[in-house]
Amino acid sequence: MERSKGKFVSKKQGLKKEICLKNRKNTTYVYENVPERRIVDLRHFGRRYDSYWDRTLSKQERVQAELRKTCEERMELTTEHIAEEKARDLCAQTQKQEPVQPELRTPVPEMQLSSSCEDDQISFEEAMEILENAADDTDDRLVYEQMELLKNCDMENSVIVFYDIETTSLDASAEIVQLSACTDSSCFNRYILPHRDFNRKSSEITGLTVEMINGLRSLCKAGKTLPSTTLHAALNEFIDWLNSLKYEKVILAAHNGKSFDMRLLIQAVQKEGRLNALSVSVYGFVDTLHMFRSVRTDKQSLSLANYYRRVFHESFDAHDSSADVSALMRLFNHEKLNNKINEFILKFRQAVSYLENVKVVKGNRNEIQSLMCGDKKVISKFMAHKIAESGLPYNHLKLAFLTDSFDGLKHVLSEKVNGRPRVTNRVSVIESMNLHFKAVTL
Repeated sequence: MERSKGKFVSKKQGLKKEICLKNRKNTTYVYENVPERRIVDLRHFGRRYDSYWDRTLSKQERVQAELRKTCEERMELTTEHIAEEKARDLCAQTQKQEPVQPELRTPVPEMQLSSSCEDDQISFEEAMEILENAADDTDDRLVYEQMELLKNCDMENSVIVFYDIETTSLDASAEIVQLSACTDSSCFNRYILPHRDFNRKSSEITGLTVEMINGLRSLCKAGKTLPSTTLHAALNEFIDWLNSLKYEKVILAAHNGKSFDMRLLIQAVQKEGRLNALSVSVYGFVDTLHMFRSVRTDKQSLSLANYYRRVFHESFDAHDSSADVSALMRLFNHEKLNNKINEFILKFRQAVSYLENVKVVKGNRNEIQSLMCGDKKVISKFMAHKIAESGLPYNHLKLAFLTDSFDGLKHVLSEKVNGRPRVTNRVSVIESMNLHFKAVTL
C-alpha cells in the first residue's frame, strides 16, 4: 500500500479531497470528498498495522518479520558485546591483566506493560469459565503461529518449572497470595499478605482469609495463621530460587497459565520493578492446558482437578498452589509430554508483547460494546469482540464510515485475509453499523 511516513498519499499532488490507495494486488481504491481533517496519520496500535485497513500481510509473514526483528536486535547486542570484549582484552594485554570473562546471558531491555490493565475488570463467572476451560481464547491462532516457528529451538540444558498462583479474586486487580513452583528435585512455596481483603467467592475456593491477630493483619487458613511475606520479597526469593537451579533455560509451565498465571506473574514483577531480572532467569512460558488438548481428543473437561481425577481415580487439595503444582507435574509426566515441550513455548519477550496486545484488544472491545451493544443494540457482543480482535477500534470504524459510508465499512470489515473476511461480510451487520454512524454523526 502506498504511503508516505504513515500518511495517506493523494492521487494527485495538491488534491487533498481524493485519496488513492493501492494494495499488493495493484487494486486501486479511490475515495472522493474526504474532508482534509480526516487525512491523518493512522499508524495503528500494537505495531501490527500502519492504517486501519492495512492487513494485506498474512499472519505468518508478520510473525516472521517480528522474529527477524528480534534476531536482528539480538545480533546487535551480540556485536556490541563482542566489541566490548575485544576492547577489554586489548586493555588487559596492555596492562598485563587478566581479560574480563563475558557474561553468559545479556539482560533483556526493560519492557513496560500498560497500567490500563488495572481498569480491565471481568466478572467472577467469566473468570470461572476461563479456569474451567469453558471456551478457548480466540487469539490463540497468532500465538501458536509464533510458536510454530520455535519448534526447532535447542532445548538442551533446560528445565521445566511447574508453577501456580492463588489470588484474592479472579479479576484484573487480583493480588497474589500464594506462589508455588516445583521441579523433579526442588520446590518453592511462599504465602503473601495482600493489601486488600479477599473476594468472598475466592476465599471460599482457596480457604484463605485475612484476619486481625493481636492487632495485626494476618493471612489465615482454617483458623491457623500462615507465615507470610510481602510481594516484593516473595518475587525476589522466587527469582533467586530459579537462578539456583543452574539451568541455562528455565521454562515456566502452568495449567491455563496463558490466561491467568502468566498474566498475573508478569504484572506483579512489572509492578515491583523486577521484570528485567525475571527475563534473565526465565527462557519462556508453556500453557499445559494446550499441551493436554493436543493428546486428549475427547471433549471432557481439562480443568486440573477433573483431569487428575479421571486419570488417577483420586483427588487432591485443589486450589492450594503447592498441591496444584505437584498434581500438574504428575499429570505432565504421566502423559510423557517432555518431547513436545518446544512446540508450545512462548518466549519471554513474546509473552510480554502478547499480554500488551490482549489489553489493547480488550480496551477496544469494551469501547465498541459500550457504544454499540447498549440499550440501542447495534451489533452483538460476539461481533464486537471479533471487530476488536481484527485490529479495528471504534474510531477507525467511524473514519471508514466518513470515508465512504456503507461501502467504507464494507471494505474494512469484509476484506479478504487468508481467504476469509476480516470480520464479516453480512450485509445486515454492516447496514446496522452504517445506520448507527449516520445517527451519531448528524
